[in-house]
Amino acid sequence: MVVKHLVKIAGRYKKLISAYLIIGMTYTFLQNFGAYYFQQVVDNFTGGTLTVVSITIYGSVLILQYIMGYLWNYPDQKLQFCVSLALKIEALRKVHEAFFTIFAILIGFVKIGIILYGWAANALTIGQIVALIALVDNAYTPIAIFNVEYVDYKLNKIAFARYTEFLDSKEDDRLSQGKAVPCLEGNIVCSNMGFCYDERVIFNDFNLHIQKGKTVAFVGESGSGKSTAVKLIVGLLQPNRGQITVDGFDLKKINLNNYYEHIAYLPQEPSIFNGSLRENLVFDRAIDDDALIKALEKVGLENLYSKLENGLDTQLGEKGVSLSGGERQQLALARLWFSNASTIIFDEATSAIDNLTEEAVMKNVIALLAGKTVIAIAHRLDSVKSFDDLVVFQDGHIVERGKFVDLIDNHKYFYELYHRSLA
Repeated sequence: MVVKHLVKIAGRYKKLISAYLIIGMTYTFLQNFGAYYFQQVVDNFTGGTLTVVSITIYGSVLILQYIMGYLWNYPDQKLQFCVSLALKIEALRKVHEAFFTIFAILIGFVKIGIILYGWAANALTIGQIVALIALVDNAYTPIAIFNVEYVDYKLNKIAFARYTEFLDSKEDDRLSQGKAVPCLEGNIVCSNMGFCYDERVIFNDFNLHIQKGKTVAFVGESGSGKSTAVKLIVGLLQPNRGQITVDGFDLKKINLNNYYEHIAYLPQEPSIFNGSLRENLVFDRAIDDDALIKALEKVGLENLYSKLENGLDTQLGEKGVSLSGGERQQLALARLWFSNASTIIFDEATSAIDNLTEEAVMKNVIALLAGKTVIAIAHRLDSVKSFDDLVVFQDGHIVERGKFVDLIDNHKYFYELYHRSLA
């Protein structure tokens, strides 16, 4: 399993790995050659045969060594983190790396200057020159350490500021206030709803009825309003006017923490925690192993499970680093076997799963969710062929609606949308 994962990483970052190896070997060669040539300079100085050419060669090797060390840092850092840093942090790191390189080159010129002075003025012994060079190196080390600590302080300060800003952000009063509803079946009605992002109008007099127990897919081009509609339905956004009701209850008056107990939301990038496979399925609940394994089989993860040495206790790593994108989405789907939610929302929840696996998995998922309200945002329209109702969005309006076969046969816009999705 570990070897397979390493091969995947190597394939994904082969250019970086190649650069890392080539620059690293060159840097190591320059280090060793520099140490060797320094001994030659010392011997020539002692024998009185030192020339400007020898000093120039040694100085060039030093400068090249520092430059290669700087270049080597990029693939080294990339391979360590495998992600792009935030722009501010990236800029700060570049300043930090540039400081190291410029300061190292300056130290190199100082060393060359010491050798040149000792050779030209004949005022220093070889022991004094070596001692001065060692002194310069010792002066460089604490300054370099201070630079590292200072940059770490600045990075941590930025991170801490963001963290405290998050902690101090105002909570939505509806999370703790409002009516607690013991049971919701997912009968959702949007009436004359209007919503704007700043001055951009998304919905105007928008009306939608989702019947309880039905499977409904929101389809349409990017920016047509699908995701915004879902955010309004789950209470993450509030309409500027109009009303959303769930089982007859005004959503504005429902306690959202209570409301979320009845909703399961599966995003395109599911949350995978730094814990075991078992913990990522059921968190801290005590569920029989057989039930967990059965759920994994239903979502097509039986092959993955069979290769895990520690079975359900296998650690998945931060953000599920040991899993592919499709496997992370399948794992999120497996959680539905242990959910009591009455309304399930898929937001491109199967986009990373191959078509054949997706078809088999979604067949099992839809069978599991029979009688529950299912809302799916889909761009791969083949994945929602079996849904009860497809709602076609265009520029914040519902332009077509019906079953897949009816839409593909009788509605031009959906027909074009479907064939564009196949291209």
